[in-house]
Order: sequence, then structure tokens, then C-alpha cells
Amino acid sequence: QSLDEKRWEKNFEYARRYYDLHKNLNIPASYKVDDGSDLGQWLTRQRNKLRDGTLDPERAKRLAGIGLAAYSPKLSKAERWEKNFELAREYYEANRNLNVSDKYKTEDGVALGRWIEYQRRKRAEGELASERVKKLNSIGMVWSDAGDARWNKNFEYARKYYEANKNLDIPGHYMAEDGSDLGQWLSRQRKKLNDGTLATERVEKLAGIGLIAEKVQKLKPHEEKRPKQRQSGIEPVSVAWGRR
Repeated sequence: QSLDEKRWEKNFEYARRYYDLHKNLNIPASYKVDDGSDLGQWLTRQRNKLRDGTLDPERAKRLAGIGLAAYSPKLSKAERWEKNFELAREYYEANRNLNVSDKYKTEDGVALGRWIEYQRRKRAEGELASERVKKLNSIGMVWSDAGDARWNKNFEYARKYYEANKNLDIPGHYMAEDGSDLGQWLSRQRKKLNDGTLATERVEKLAGIGLIAEKVQKLKPHEEKRPKQRQSGIEPVSVAWGRR
């Protein structure tokens, strides 16, 4: 095999593995594999050759076997929405919720978290079609604001931890599987519980997994403890020493 043939076979194998795993070849042009090979650019060149009819027929046949079309047409807004919805549905089926951070991206680099937040905002503004609202409801969409969604997500992580360990003895640096700072979140909830600044509904939910306010007795300024004087029953006497 020539160097060109070896390089082509190597990239084809990378493309085949990607296709076997994801059932598509929707790879951005900037995509690289572990060894630094520009698989995204290679696929773009193969599409261009397919379109121009300059690709070897045998190679064209092999690429067709892993779903490579002659070109990747630009998706319409409706098609792009459906594609993102499908990614959200896959996430829901795997995790039974859509509690993702706004920074969450899929393995393919799709900013799914940002898309979900955008759907919440559009619905709040009355600009999300009822059909889309219905579809998102079918996969467990939580329509509350981002703060509530984030709180519910962290609570769910805390609940799972409690069910597995029967306690919430989590250090401040502990992180959940998606990188959320669960340890710091729990510290903030404890502080708000102790300060009495946490919403009643949240207090009740946290109590259900063993997180309650600490009973700390605070002394008033005039009640500060001072060392007690020994009582002898004898009044103190001042003695003036005169000169002899």
C-alpha cells in the first residue's frame, strides 16, 4: 500500500468506529481523533469528492456503507430543533431527567445545556410553539427558571448520595459526575438552614434526606460567660498599711 492508501484506510477506520458508536457521521470539520488526525477535515474532503464524482468507486461504496452522503446539507431551523430534541430525548432516557447545566455538551460537542435553557426562556416569553412544549413535557422538561432547575439537579444528586450512603457527610470539594460542586452546594444549604433563609419547601425536601438545621445556642452579649468568683462568705477588707 502507498502512503496515501494507508492514510485513507486509517481515517476510514476512525470514521467506521465513530459511525458504529453514534450511528451517524455528523462530525464538525474541526473534529480530531485521539492521535490528532483531522477526521472532520478528511470527511469533508470525501464528501466533496463524492459530490464532484472524483472519488474512487470502491471507496465511495465503502463510505456509503457507513452512511456518508455526498454532501451534508445545512439544516433548517425546524430540522435543527428536531435534532436537538432527539439529543435531549436520548439524555432523558439515560438519566430520567433533563437537569443539565447550561454548559453541558454532548459527546459530539453539541451545546445541549444551552439549548435546553433557551427553550425555557422562549416558553417564558410565550414564544415556544405548543407542539414543542408538549414534546418537551413528554421527556420530563422542568420549566422553572435556571436557578430552580439547578437547585433541583443538585438536590437529586444529594438524594442519590444519601440513598447510597445513608448520610450526607460530603467534603466541600466533592463533585457530582457532571462536575457540579455538590459539596459546596450542601454547605450553602446548611448555612441557609441555620440562618433561616431557606424556602420552606426546600427545607422540607432536605429534611427528607437527613439535612436539618444545626441547633446552635447563641449567647446574647450580656450573657457572655465570665469566670465565677469564689464565694467565701467574708466581705473583702481593704487594708491600708501605714508607715512605721
